[in-house]
Amino acid sequence: MISEVPKAEGLLPSSIIQNPKSKISLLELWCGDGRFAWYLSENTILEDTKYDYTGVDIASKLLKIAKEKHPDHNRVQHDMVGYVQEQGSESV
Repeated sequence: MISEVPKAEGLLPSSIIQNPKSKISLLELWCGDGRFAWYLSENTILEDTKYDYTGVDIASKLLKIAKEKHPDHNRVQHDMVGYVQEQGSESV
């Protein structure tokens, strides 16, 4: 487990950091065990931000770990290319 929360600068677009009360949708490809989701939940700069999170990964074991850490986030087991093709470029 990561013990220190990294700063948001450099990891998120400045538009999100400058407008923390906006509603955003985040898609993480290769989400793995949920480290980025953990970062989002622990970063105080985002505490007022409302976001819908979807994590996509092919590895079921990693998705299971991520779901245990963040049950409120949407997780999809899928290959990245197939997921993007199914969703269409407009939604990714």
